[in-house]
Amino acid sequence: MKNKLLRTLAAVLSVTTIASTSFPSLAYELDENGNSIEEIEYQNDKDEDFENSTNVFAELKSEYKVTIPKVVVLSGASKDARYYVKVEGDIAGYETVHVEPEDSFNLYAVNKDAVVATIDQDKTSWHVADFDTDATGVINASDITAGNWQGTFNFNVFLKDSSPITLSSTSGKITDEDFLNFTITSFKNGDSYTLSSSDSNIATASLSKNVVKVTARKEGIATITVTRNETPNNKAVSATFKVDVGHKYVNGVCTRCEQTNIDILSAGMYDNNFNLVKTWEELEQIGAVHVDNGMLYTGEILEPGKSGTSYFENTNKNLLSGILIIPDTVTDISANCFTGLYNLNGIILSNTVENIGHNAFYGVTNMHINNIFVKSGNKHFKTVDGILYNIDMTELIRYPHDKANTIFTVPKSVKRIGTSSFSCNGHLTQVILPENLEEIGESAFESCSRLTNVEFPNSLKIIEDWAFCATKLNRIDLENTQLKSIGWGAFRQCTAPSIFIPKSVDYIGGDYHNQLRTYLGFTNCNAMIYVEAETAPETWSPYWNYRESNSPNNSAVKYNISKEDYINNYRR
Repeated sequence: MKNKLLRTLAAVLSVTTIASTSFPSLAYELDENGNSIEEIEYQNDKDEDFENSTNVFAELKSEYKVTIPKVVVLSGASKDARYYVKVEGDIAGYETVHVEPEDSFNLYAVNKDAVVATIDQDKTSWHVADFDTDATGVINASDITAGNWQGTFNFNVFLKDSSPITLSSTSGKITDEDFLNFTITSFKNGDSYTLSSSDSNIATASLSKNVVKVTARKEGIATITVTRNETPNNKAVSATFKVDVGHKYVNGVCTRCEQTNIDILSAGMYDNNFNLVKTWEELEQIGAVHVDNGMLYTGEILEPGKSGTSYFENTNKNLLSGILIIPDTVTDISANCFTGLYNLNGIILSNTVENIGHNAFYGVTNMHINNIFVKSGNKHFKTVDGILYNIDMTELIRYPHDKANTIFTVPKSVKRIGTSSFSCNGHLTQVILPENLEEIGESAFESCSRLTNVEFPNSLKIIEDWAFCATKLNRIDLENTQLKSIGWGAFRQCTAPSIFIPKSVDYIGGDYHNQLRTYLGFTNCNAMIYVEAETAPETWSPYWNYRESNSPNNSAVKYNISKEDYINNYRR
Protein backbone atom coordinates (compact mmCIF):
# COMPACT_ATOMS: atom_id res chain seq x y z
CA MET A 1 0.00 0.00 0.00
CA LYS A 2 1.13 3.54 -0.65
CA ASN A 3 2.35 5.63 2.22
CA LYS A 4 1.03 9.15 2.54
CA LEU A 5 3.80 11.65 1.79
CA LEU A 6 3.53 14.71 3.94
CA ARG A 7 6.37 17.11 4.46
CA THR A 8 6.06 20.46 6.21
CA LEU A 9 8.67 22.81 4.81
CA ALA A 10 9.42 26.27 6.14
CA ALA A 11 10.34 29.55 4.49
CA VAL A 12 11.68 32.49 6.47
CA LEU A 13 10.64 36.02 5.60
CA SER A 14 13.39 38.57 6.08
CA VAL A 15 14.28 42.04 4.88
CA THR A 16 17.85 41.10 3.96
CA THR A 17 18.33 38.32 1.38
CA ILE A 18 16.51 35.97 -0.97
CA ALA A 19 17.56 32.35 -1.30
CA SER A 20 16.15 29.01 -2.37
CA THR A 21 16.78 25.40 -1.56
CA SER A 22 16.16 22.01 -3.16
CA PHE A 23 14.68 19.30 -1.00
CA PRO A 24 15.68 15.67 -1.44
CA SER A 25 13.67 13.37 -3.69
CA LEU A 26 10.48 12.20 -1.93
CA ALA A 27 9.25 8.69 -2.65
CA TYR A 28 7.48 5.73 -1.05
CA GLU A 29 8.27 2.00 -0.73
CA LEU A 30 11.46 2.42 -2.71
CA ASP A 31 13.31 -0.57 -4.02
CA GLU A 32 17.05 -0.70 -4.56
CA ASN A 33 16.64 1.11 -7.89
CA GLY A 34 14.73 4.00 -6.43
CA ASN A 35 11.35 2.83 -7.84
CA SER A 36 8.24 2.34 -5.75
CA ILE A 37 6.63 -1.06 -6.10
CA GLU A 38 2.95 -1.80 -5.58
CA GLU A 39 1.11 -5.08 -5.98
CA ILE A 40 -1.91 -4.25 -8.11
CA GLU A 41 -3.42 -7.58 -9.12
CA TYR A 42 -3.33 -11.27 -8.43
CA GLN A 43 -4.42 -13.54 -11.26
CA ASN A 44 -4.28 -17.15 -12.49
CA ASP A 45 -2.74 -17.44 -15.93
CA LYS A 46 -3.84 -20.52 -17.87
CA ASP A 47 -3.30 -21.71 -21.40
CA GLU A 48 -3.38 -25.00 -23.29
CA ASP A 49 0.17 -25.97 -22.30
CA PHE A 50 0.66 -24.61 -18.79
CA GLU A 51 -1.32 -23.98 -15.67
CA ASN A 52 0.23 -21.74 -13.04
CA SER A 53 -0.44 -18.83 -10.77
CA THR A 54 1.50 -15.60 -11.05
CA ASN A 55 1.82 -12.53 -8.86
CA VAL A 56 1.65 -9.51 -11.16
CA PHE A 57 3.45 -6.35 -10.06
CA ALA A 58 3.62 -2.86 -11.49
CA GLU A 59 6.58 -0.58 -11.09
CA LEU A 60 5.43 2.96 -10.50
CA LYS A 61 8.27 5.45 -10.48
CA SER A 62 7.42 8.23 -8.06
CA GLU A 63 10.48 10.43 -7.55
CA TYR A 64 10.25 14.18 -7.45
CA LYS A 65 11.78 17.21 -5.81
CA VAL A 66 10.27 20.53 -4.79
CA THR A 67 12.12 23.84 -4.90
CA ILE A 68 10.72 26.53 -2.60
CA PRO A 69 12.20 29.81 -1.29
CA LYS A 70 14.14 29.76 1.93
CA VAL A 71 14.20 33.53 2.44
CA VAL A 72 11.86 36.12 0.95
CA VAL A 73 12.35 39.90 1.05
CA LEU A 74 9.39 42.29 0.95
CA SER A 75 9.66 45.54 -0.97
CA GLY A 76 9.39 48.48 1.38
CA ALA A 77 7.49 50.50 -1.21
CA SER A 78 4.84 48.01 -2.36
CA LYS A 79 4.81 45.99 0.87
CA ASP A 80 4.71 42.70 -1.03
CA ALA A 81 7.01 40.10 -2.54
CA ARG A 82 6.88 37.37 -5.14
CA TYR A 83 8.38 33.93 -4.81
CA TYR A 84 8.49 30.86 -7.09
CA VAL A 85 7.83 27.16 -6.53
CA LYS A 86 8.93 24.43 -8.91
CA VAL A 87 8.27 20.67 -8.97
CA GLU A 88 10.55 18.35 -10.92
CA GLY A 89 10.87 14.62 -11.34
CA ASP A 90 8.62 11.73 -12.26
CA ILE A 91 5.33 10.43 -10.82
CA ALA A 92 2.68 7.94 -11.96
CA GLY A 93 0.05 9.33 -14.30
CA TYR A 94 -2.75 9.06 -11.76
CA GLU A 95 -0.86 10.87 -9.01
CA THR A 96 -0.73 14.54 -8.11
CA VAL A 97 1.93 16.44 -6.16
CA HIS A 98 0.53 19.18 -3.94
CA VAL A 99 2.58 22.12 -2.64
CA GLU A 100 0.24 24.26 -0.56
CA PRO A 101 1.38 27.32 1.43
CA GLU A 102 -0.42 28.59 4.51
CA ASP A 103 -3.03 31.24 3.83
CA SER A 104 -1.46 33.73 6.24
CA PHE A 105 1.20 34.15 8.91
CA ASN A 106 2.44 36.79 11.38
CA LEU A 107 5.35 39.18 10.94
CA TYR A 108 7.18 40.43 14.01
CA ALA A 109 9.48 43.43 14.70
CA VAL A 110 11.03 44.81 17.89
CA ASN A 111 8.65 47.05 19.85
CA LYS A 112 5.91 46.66 17.25
CA ASP A 113 2.62 44.77 17.17
CA ALA A 114 2.49 41.73 14.93
CA VAL A 115 1.26 42.26 11.38
CA VAL A 116 -0.67 39.62 9.39
CA ALA A 117 0.78 38.78 5.98
CA THR A 118 -1.37 36.93 3.40
CA ILE A 119 -0.18 34.43 0.80
CA ASP A 120 -1.70 33.74 -2.62
CA GLN A 121 -0.09 31.06 -4.80
CA ASP A 122 -1.47 30.62 -8.32
CA LYS A 123 -0.72 26.90 -8.62
CA THR A 124 -0.70 24.25 -5.91
CA SER A 125 -1.08 20.95 -7.83
CA TRP A 126 1.27 19.31 -10.32
CA HIS A 127 0.38 16.38 -12.58
CA VAL A 128 2.79 14.35 -14.63
CA ALA A 129 2.07 16.48 -17.70
CA ASP A 130 2.93 19.82 -16.13
CA PHE A 131 6.05 19.06 -14.14
CA ASP A 132 8.90 21.56 -14.57
CA THR A 133 6.44 24.48 -14.55
CA ASP A 134 6.72 27.22 -11.98
CA ALA A 135 4.09 28.55 -9.60
CA THR A 136 4.09 32.17 -8.54
CA GLY A 137 3.29 33.12 -4.97
CA VAL A 138 2.59 36.62 -3.70
CA ILE A 139 3.04 37.71 -0.09
CA ASN A 140 1.33 40.91 0.98
CA ALA A 141 1.67 42.81 4.25
CA SER A 142 -0.18 46.03 3.66
CA ASP A 143 -0.01 47.09 7.31
CA ILE A 144 3.77 46.79 7.61
CA THR A 145 5.75 49.90 8.64
CA ALA A 146 9.45 50.72 8.56
CA GLY A 147 11.53 48.29 10.54
CA ASN A 148 13.16 44.88 10.59
CA TRP A 149 10.27 42.40 10.22
CA GLN A 150 10.63 38.64 10.26
CA GLY A 151 8.27 35.69 10.12
CA THR A 152 8.01 32.07 9.11
CA PHE A 153 5.39 30.39 6.94
CA ASN A 154 4.94 26.74 6.04
CA PHE A 155 4.36 24.66 2.91
CA ASN A 156 2.58 21.33 3.02
CA VAL A 157 3.96 18.96 0.38
CA PHE A 158 2.15 15.67 -0.27
CA LEU A 159 1.25 13.13 -2.95
CA LYS A 160 -2.33 12.09 -3.79
CA ASP A 161 -3.96 9.47 -5.99
CA SER A 162 -6.11 11.22 -8.62
CA SER A 163 -6.90 8.18 -10.75
CA PRO A 164 -10.40 8.23 -12.29
CA ILE A 165 -13.32 6.21 -10.97
CA THR A 166 -14.34 3.40 -13.30
CA LEU A 167 -17.84 1.91 -13.29
CA SER A 168 -19.13 -1.37 -14.70
CA SER A 169 -21.56 0.69 -16.79
CA THR A 170 -22.30 4.36 -17.36
CA SER A 171 -26.03 4.08 -18.09
CA GLY A 172 -29.00 1.81 -17.58
CA LYS A 173 -32.80 1.58 -17.83
CA ILE A 174 -35.35 0.51 -15.22
CA THR A 175 -38.78 -0.57 -16.43
CA ASP A 176 -40.49 -3.65 -14.99
CA GLU A 177 -38.06 -3.96 -12.05
CA ASP A 178 -37.78 -1.51 -9.17
CA PHE A 179 -33.99 -1.19 -9.14
CA LEU A 180 -30.72 -1.98 -10.93
CA ASN A 181 -27.13 -2.46 -9.75
CA PHE A 182 -23.76 -1.41 -11.09
CA THR A 183 -20.32 -1.76 -9.54
CA ILE A 184 -17.39 0.57 -8.89
CA THR A 185 -14.71 -1.47 -10.62
CA SER A 186 -11.90 0.80 -9.38
CA PHE A 187 -12.97 0.32 -5.75
CA LYS A 188 -10.16 -0.16 -3.21
CA ASN A 189 -10.42 -1.01 0.45
CA GLY A 190 -10.16 2.14 2.50
CA ASP A 191 -11.86 4.34 -0.09
CA SER A 192 -15.00 6.18 0.95
CA TYR A 193 -17.70 7.33 -1.47
CA THR A 194 -20.61 9.73 -1.59
CA LEU A 195 -23.61 9.16 -3.89
CA SER A 196 -26.03 11.80 -5.14
CA SER A 197 -28.93 11.95 -7.60
CA SER A 198 -29.76 14.85 -9.92
CA ASP A 199 -33.44 14.18 -9.15
CA SER A 200 -34.28 12.06 -6.13
CA ASN A 201 -37.94 12.06 -7.20
CA ILE A 202 -36.90 9.91 -10.18
CA ALA A 203 -34.17 7.70 -8.67
CA THR A 204 -32.05 7.34 -5.54
CA ALA A 205 -28.85 5.37 -4.95
CA SER A 206 -27.20 3.47 -2.09
CA LEU A 207 -23.80 1.77 -1.74
CA SER A 208 -22.87 -1.60 -0.29
CA LYS A 209 -19.12 -2.21 -0.56
CA ASN A 210 -18.51 -1.64 -4.29
CA VAL A 211 -22.11 -2.21 -5.47
CA VAL A 212 -24.35 0.77 -6.20
CA LYS A 213 -28.08 0.07 -6.02
CA VAL A 214 -30.26 2.50 -7.98
CA THR A 215 -33.92 2.52 -6.91
CA ALA A 216 -36.64 3.82 -9.25
CA ARG A 217 -39.17 6.33 -7.92
CA LYS A 218 -41.01 7.63 -11.00
CA GLU A 219 -40.49 7.82 -14.75
CA GLY A 220 -37.81 10.16 -16.08
CA ILE A 221 -34.04 10.49 -16.45
CA ALA A 222 -31.66 11.12 -13.56
CA THR A 223 -27.89 11.21 -13.16
CA ILE A 224 -26.27 9.35 -10.27
CA THR A 225 -22.94 10.90 -9.28
CA VAL A 226 -20.37 8.67 -7.56
CA THR A 227 -17.69 10.68 -5.72
CA ARG A 228 -14.57 9.21 -4.15
CA ASN A 229 -14.09 11.41 -1.11
CA GLU A 230 -10.99 13.46 -0.43
CA THR A 231 -8.56 11.71 1.94
CA PRO A 232 -4.89 12.18 2.76
CA ASN A 233 -4.16 9.60 0.05
CA ASN A 234 -6.87 10.42 -2.49
CA LYS A 235 -7.98 13.41 -4.44
CA ALA A 236 -11.77 13.82 -4.71
CA VAL A 237 -12.85 12.34 -8.07
CA SER A 238 -16.34 11.77 -9.51
CA ALA A 239 -18.01 9.60 -12.16
CA THR A 240 -21.61 9.59 -13.37
CA PHE A 241 -24.23 6.97 -14.21
CA LYS A 242 -27.31 7.94 -16.26
CA VAL A 243 -30.50 6.07 -15.38
CA ASP A 244 -33.66 6.09 -17.50
CA VAL A 245 -36.68 5.12 -15.42
CA GLY A 246 -39.60 3.97 -17.55
CA HIS A 247 -43.21 3.19 -16.74
CA LYS A 248 -44.05 0.04 -14.80
CA TYR A 249 -47.52 -1.04 -15.82
CA VAL A 250 -49.81 -3.25 -13.77
CA ASN A 251 -53.19 -3.85 -15.40
CA GLY A 252 -52.41 -1.06 -17.82
CA VAL A 253 -51.70 1.59 -15.15
CA CYS A 254 -48.19 2.79 -14.26
CA THR A 255 -47.47 2.16 -10.56
CA ARG A 256 -45.00 5.06 -10.57
CA CYS A 257 -47.05 7.89 -12.06
CA GLU A 258 -50.56 6.40 -12.47
CA GLN A 259 -50.42 7.00 -16.23
CA THR A 260 -52.39 4.52 -18.27
CA ASN A 261 -50.90 2.62 -21.20
CA ILE A 262 -53.92 2.35 -23.44
CA ASP A 263 -52.02 0.20 -25.93
CA ILE A 264 -51.97 -2.80 -23.62
CA LEU A 265 -55.60 -2.57 -22.51
CA SER A 266 -58.06 -4.93 -24.14
CA ALA A 267 -61.32 -3.78 -25.70
CA GLY A 268 -64.23 -3.26 -23.37
CA MET A 269 -65.84 -0.85 -20.93
CA TYR A 270 -63.78 0.52 -18.04
CA ASP A 271 -64.51 2.81 -15.13
CA ASN A 272 -62.68 6.13 -14.86
CA ASN A 273 -59.81 4.43 -12.99
CA PHE A 274 -59.38 1.92 -15.84
CA ASN A 275 -60.80 -1.01 -13.96
CA LEU A 276 -62.47 -3.37 -16.41
CA VAL A 277 -66.26 -3.34 -16.02
CA LYS A 278 -67.33 -5.41 -19.05
CA THR A 279 -65.40 -7.14 -21.80
CA TRP A 280 -66.27 -6.37 -25.41
CA GLU A 281 -67.97 -9.74 -25.73
CA GLU A 282 -70.17 -8.93 -22.74
CA LEU A 283 -71.09 -5.56 -24.28
CA GLU A 284 -72.16 -7.32 -27.48
CA GLN A 285 -74.21 -9.82 -25.49
CA ILE A 286 -76.26 -7.06 -23.80
CA GLY A 287 -76.76 -5.24 -27.09
CA ALA A 288 -74.72 -2.14 -26.22
CA VAL A 289 -72.38 -2.45 -29.23
CA HIS A 290 -72.21 -4.28 -32.53
CA VAL A 291 -69.55 -4.64 -35.23
CA ASP A 292 -70.77 -5.43 -38.76
CA ASN A 293 -68.11 -5.89 -41.47
CA GLY A 294 -65.70 -3.69 -39.56
CA MET A 295 -68.31 -0.94 -38.91
CA LEU A 296 -68.97 -0.07 -35.26
CA TYR A 297 -72.51 0.69 -34.15
CA THR A 298 -73.69 1.39 -30.63
CA GLY A 299 -76.84 -0.57 -29.91
CA GLU A 300 -78.30 -3.82 -31.24
CA ILE A 301 -79.07 -4.78 -34.84
CA LEU A 302 -82.66 -3.75 -35.43
CA GLU A 303 -82.91 -5.21 -38.91
CA PRO A 304 -80.13 -7.74 -39.54
CA GLY A 305 -78.82 -7.85 -43.09
CA LYS A 306 -79.77 -4.28 -43.94
CA SER A 307 -77.05 -1.75 -44.51
CA GLY A 308 -77.50 1.80 -43.35
CA THR A 309 -79.93 0.77 -40.60
CA SER A 310 -80.37 3.48 -37.95
CA TYR A 311 -79.19 2.41 -34.50
CA PHE A 312 -79.71 5.82 -32.92
CA GLU A 313 -83.11 5.09 -31.41
CA ASN A 314 -81.99 1.90 -29.69
CA THR A 315 -81.80 2.47 -25.93
CA ASN A 316 -79.33 -0.34 -25.23
CA LYS A 317 -76.48 1.98 -26.22
CA ASN A 318 -77.13 3.89 -23.00
CA LEU A 319 -75.77 0.91 -21.10
CA LEU A 320 -72.34 2.29 -22.04
CA SER A 321 -70.57 4.30 -19.36
CA GLY A 322 -67.08 5.23 -18.20
CA ILE A 323 -64.39 4.66 -20.84
CA LEU A 324 -65.00 2.64 -24.00
CA ILE A 325 -62.03 0.96 -25.72
CA ILE A 326 -62.71 -0.04 -29.33
CA PRO A 327 -61.42 -3.46 -30.53
CA ASP A 328 -59.03 -4.17 -33.42
CA THR A 329 -61.92 -5.64 -35.43
CA VAL A 330 -63.25 -2.11 -36.07
CA THR A 331 -62.13 -0.19 -39.16
CA ASP A 332 -65.06 2.24 -39.44
CA ILE A 333 -67.09 4.29 -36.95
CA SER A 334 -70.72 4.67 -38.03
CA ALA A 335 -72.50 8.01 -38.41
CA ASN A 336 -73.85 9.40 -35.10
CA CYS A 337 -72.20 6.46 -33.37
CA PHE A 338 -71.51 8.16 -30.04
CA THR A 339 -74.32 10.71 -30.09
CA GLY A 340 -76.48 10.64 -26.96
CA LEU A 341 -74.14 8.50 -24.84
CA TYR A 342 -74.71 10.55 -21.70
CA ASN A 343 -72.75 8.30 -19.35
CA LEU A 344 -69.62 7.94 -21.47
CA ASN A 345 -66.54 9.86 -20.27
CA GLY A 346 -63.87 8.74 -22.70
CA ILE A 347 -63.32 6.86 -25.96
CA ILE A 348 -60.17 5.05 -27.08
CA LEU A 349 -59.95 4.16 -30.77
CA SER A 350 -57.99 1.11 -31.86
CA ASN A 351 -55.05 1.42 -34.24
CA THR A 352 -57.18 -0.23 -36.95
CA VAL A 353 -59.78 2.56 -37.28
CA GLU A 354 -59.57 4.15 -40.74
CA ASN A 355 -62.84 6.07 -41.18
CA ILE A 356 -65.10 8.07 -38.88
CA GLY A 357 -68.67 8.61 -40.01
CA HIS A 358 -70.60 11.88 -40.25
CA ASN A 359 -71.36 13.41 -36.85
CA ALA A 360 -69.99 10.33 -35.08
CA PHE A 361 -69.17 12.49 -32.05
CA TYR A 362 -72.02 14.98 -32.49
CA GLY A 363 -72.63 16.62 -29.15
CA VAL A 364 -75.87 16.95 -27.32
CA THR A 365 -76.53 18.59 -23.98
CA ASN A 366 -75.36 16.70 -20.89
CA MET A 367 -72.80 14.55 -22.68
CA HIS A 368 -69.68 14.08 -20.55
CA ILE A 369 -66.95 12.85 -22.89
CA ASN A 370 -63.80 14.69 -21.80
CA ASN A 371 -61.08 12.74 -23.60
CA ILE A 372 -60.66 10.88 -26.89
CA PHE A 373 -57.54 8.80 -27.44
CA VAL A 374 -56.08 6.72 -30.25
CA LYS A 375 -53.83 3.72 -29.72
CA SER A 376 -50.32 4.10 -31.09
CA GLY A 377 -49.74 2.72 -34.56
CA ASN A 378 -52.93 4.17 -36.05
CA LYS A 379 -52.00 5.57 -39.48
CA HIS A 380 -55.06 7.78 -39.89
CA PHE A 381 -55.75 9.55 -36.59
CA LYS A 382 -53.95 10.88 -33.55
CA THR A 383 -54.82 12.66 -30.32
CA VAL A 384 -53.07 15.45 -28.46
CA ASP A 385 -54.27 16.24 -24.94
CA GLY A 386 -57.39 14.15 -25.56
CA ILE A 387 -58.33 16.04 -28.75
CA LEU A 388 -58.81 14.07 -31.98
CA TYR A 389 -57.02 15.07 -35.23
CA ASN A 390 -56.24 13.41 -38.52
CA ILE A 391 -52.75 11.93 -38.63
CA ASP A 392 -50.97 15.02 -40.00
CA MET A 393 -53.03 17.37 -37.77
CA THR A 394 -54.41 19.42 -40.67
CA GLU A 395 -57.98 18.75 -39.48
CA LEU A 396 -59.33 18.96 -35.94
CA ILE A 397 -61.97 16.25 -35.81
CA ARG A 398 -63.32 16.39 -32.27
CA TYR A 399 -62.78 18.54 -29.20
CA PRO A 400 -64.41 16.59 -26.33
CA HIS A 401 -67.83 17.77 -25.16
CA ASP A 402 -66.96 18.08 -21.49
CA LYS A 403 -63.34 19.21 -21.62
CA ALA A 404 -63.14 21.87 -18.93
CA ASN A 405 -60.79 24.44 -20.51
CA THR A 406 -62.28 27.90 -21.11
CA ILE A 407 -59.68 28.98 -23.72
CA PHE A 408 -58.25 26.80 -26.48
CA THR A 409 -55.64 27.59 -29.11
CA VAL A 410 -55.99 25.52 -32.27
CA PRO A 411 -52.59 24.17 -33.43
CA LYS A 412 -50.93 26.05 -36.29
CA SER A 413 -51.00 22.98 -38.56
CA VAL A 414 -54.82 22.85 -38.67
CA LYS A 415 -56.42 24.00 -41.93
CA ARG A 416 -59.93 22.71 -41.28
CA ILE A 417 -62.15 22.66 -38.22
CA GLY A 418 -64.14 19.46 -38.73
CA THR A 419 -67.89 18.82 -38.70
CA SER A 420 -69.38 19.16 -35.20
CA SER A 421 -65.88 19.29 -33.81
CA PHE A 422 -66.73 21.61 -30.87
CA SER A 423 -70.52 21.26 -30.81
CA CYS A 424 -72.27 21.46 -27.43
CA ASN A 425 -69.15 22.28 -25.43
CA GLY A 426 -70.36 24.15 -22.39
CA HIS A 427 -67.00 25.42 -21.09
CA LEU A 428 -65.19 27.28 -23.88
CA THR A 429 -65.45 31.07 -23.94
CA GLN A 430 -62.63 31.76 -26.43
CA VAL A 431 -61.12 29.82 -29.33
CA ILE A 432 -57.97 31.13 -31.01
CA LEU A 433 -57.83 30.08 -34.66
CA PRO A 434 -54.51 29.66 -36.53
CA GLU A 435 -53.38 31.96 -39.33
CA ASN A 436 -53.53 29.30 -42.06
CA LEU A 437 -57.05 28.01 -41.26
CA GLU A 438 -59.19 27.77 -44.40
CA GLU A 439 -62.43 25.99 -43.48
CA ILE A 440 -64.84 25.80 -40.54
CA GLY A 441 -67.04 22.74 -40.93
CA GLU A 442 -70.74 22.13 -40.51
CA SER A 443 -72.00 22.69 -36.94
CA ALA A 444 -68.38 23.09 -35.83
CA PHE A 445 -69.26 25.36 -32.88
CA GLU A 446 -73.00 24.82 -32.77
CA SER A 447 -74.52 25.24 -29.30
CA CYS A 448 -71.26 26.21 -27.62
CA SER A 449 -73.35 28.07 -25.09
CA ARG A 450 -70.54 30.14 -23.52
CA LEU A 451 -68.48 30.90 -26.62
CA THR A 452 -68.14 34.68 -26.91
CA ASN A 453 -64.79 35.31 -28.60
CA VAL A 454 -63.49 33.95 -31.92
CA GLU A 455 -61.08 35.90 -34.13
CA PHE A 456 -61.36 34.93 -37.79
CA PRO A 457 -57.98 34.68 -39.58
CA ASN A 458 -57.23 36.28 -42.93
CA SER A 459 -56.81 32.83 -44.52
CA LEU A 460 -60.41 31.76 -43.82
CA LYS A 461 -62.39 30.90 -46.98
CA ILE A 462 -65.36 28.71 -46.00
CA ILE A 463 -67.84 28.72 -43.09
CA GLU A 464 -70.25 25.80 -43.48
CA ASP A 465 -73.90 25.37 -42.40
CA TRP A 466 -74.77 25.92 -38.72
CA ALA A 467 -71.10 26.54 -37.87
CA PHE A 468 -71.78 29.14 -35.13
CA CYS A 469 -75.46 28.52 -34.57
CA ALA A 470 -76.61 29.23 -30.98
CA THR A 471 -73.34 30.70 -29.76
CA LYS A 472 -72.87 33.99 -27.93
CA LEU A 473 -70.27 35.66 -30.12
CA ASN A 474 -69.96 39.30 -29.18
CA ARG A 475 -68.05 40.15 -32.38
CA ILE A 476 -68.15 38.62 -35.87
CA ASP A 477 -65.24 40.30 -37.65
CA LEU A 478 -65.07 38.95 -41.21
CA GLU A 479 -63.76 42.10 -42.89
CA ASN A 480 -60.13 40.97 -43.09
CA THR A 481 -60.78 37.42 -44.27
CA GLN A 482 -60.66 35.86 -47.75
CA LEU A 483 -64.11 34.43 -47.12
CA LYS A 484 -65.94 33.01 -50.14
CA SER A 485 -68.79 30.95 -48.70
CA ILE A 486 -71.17 31.18 -45.71
CA GLY A 487 -73.47 28.20 -45.16
CA TRP A 488 -77.13 28.49 -44.22
CA GLY A 489 -77.84 29.01 -40.53
CA ALA A 490 -74.12 29.62 -39.96
CA PHE A 491 -74.84 32.49 -37.55
CA ARG A 492 -78.40 31.54 -36.56
CA GLN A 493 -79.28 32.77 -33.07
CA CYS A 494 -75.99 34.66 -32.70
CA THR A 495 -75.95 37.69 -30.42
CA ALA A 496 -73.28 39.85 -32.12
CA PRO A 497 -74.61 43.38 -32.83
CA SER A 498 -73.02 43.75 -36.28
CA ILE A 499 -71.59 41.64 -39.13
CA PHE A 500 -69.59 42.74 -42.15
CA ILE A 501 -69.72 40.61 -45.32
CA PRO A 502 -66.74 41.29 -47.61
CA LYS A 503 -67.01 41.47 -51.40
CA SER A 504 -65.07 38.17 -51.69
CA VAL A 505 -68.15 36.21 -50.49
CA ASP A 506 -69.83 34.68 -53.55
CA TYR A 507 -72.20 32.31 -51.71
CA ILE A 508 -74.51 32.61 -48.71
CA GLY A 509 -76.87 29.69 -48.05
CA GLY A 510 -80.52 29.75 -47.06
CA ASP A 511 -83.47 27.45 -47.61
CA TYR A 512 -86.71 26.16 -46.14
CA HIS A 513 -86.19 23.74 -43.24
CA ASN A 514 -89.01 21.18 -43.14
CA GLN A 515 -88.46 20.12 -39.54
CA LEU A 516 -88.26 23.68 -38.21
CA ARG A 517 -90.86 24.87 -40.74
CA THR A 518 -89.02 28.06 -41.49
CA TYR A 519 -86.59 29.58 -43.95
CA LEU A 520 -83.03 29.61 -42.65
CA GLY A 521 -80.46 32.25 -43.36
CA PHE A 522 -79.54 34.57 -40.50
CA THR A 523 -82.63 33.36 -38.61
CA ASN A 524 -83.02 34.79 -35.10
CA CYS A 525 -79.85 36.79 -35.60
CA ASN A 526 -80.33 40.37 -34.43
CA ALA A 527 -77.15 41.74 -35.97
CA MET A 528 -77.12 44.68 -38.35
CA ILE A 529 -75.48 43.34 -41.53
CA TYR A 530 -73.11 45.52 -43.57
CA VAL A 531 -72.36 44.31 -47.09
CA GLU A 532 -69.38 45.50 -49.10
CA ALA A 533 -71.10 44.65 -52.42
CA GLU A 534 -73.58 47.11 -53.93
CA THR A 535 -76.32 44.48 -53.99
CA ALA A 536 -76.66 40.83 -53.00
CA PRO A 537 -75.01 38.70 -55.74
CA GLU A 538 -77.25 36.29 -57.62
CA THR A 539 -75.17 33.41 -56.27
CA TRP A 540 -76.46 34.17 -52.77
CA SER A 541 -79.59 32.27 -51.75
CA PRO A 542 -82.73 34.40 -52.01
CA TYR A 543 -83.40 33.34 -48.42
CA TRP A 544 -80.02 34.36 -47.04
CA ASN A 545 -81.46 37.30 -45.05
CA TYR A 546 -84.56 35.58 -43.72
CA ARG A 547 -84.79 36.29 -40.00
CA GLU A 548 -87.52 35.63 -37.43
CA SER A 549 -90.33 35.32 -39.95
CA ASN A 550 -90.55 33.74 -43.36
CA SER A 551 -89.55 36.97 -45.05
CA PRO A 552 -86.33 38.92 -45.47
CA ASN A 553 -85.40 41.70 -43.08
CA ASN A 554 -84.08 44.23 -45.56
CA SER A 555 -84.11 47.03 -43.02
CA ALA A 556 -81.29 45.30 -41.14
CA VAL A 557 -78.95 45.27 -44.16
CA LYS A 558 -76.81 48.08 -45.57
CA TYR A 559 -75.02 47.65 -48.92
CA ASN A 560 -72.00 49.33 -50.47
CA ILE A 561 -70.17 49.76 -47.15
CA SER A 562 -66.39 49.75 -47.41
CA LYS A 563 -64.23 47.97 -44.84
CA GLU A 564 -62.81 51.26 -43.64
CA ASP A 565 -66.26 52.79 -43.32
CA TYR A 566 -67.51 49.76 -41.39
CA ILE A 567 -64.55 49.75 -39.01
CA ASN A 568 -64.68 53.49 -38.39
CA ASN A 569 -68.41 54.06 -38.25
CA TYR A 570 -70.53 50.93 -37.94
CA ARG A 571 -68.71 48.14 -36.18
CA ARG A 572 -70.12 47.45 -32.75
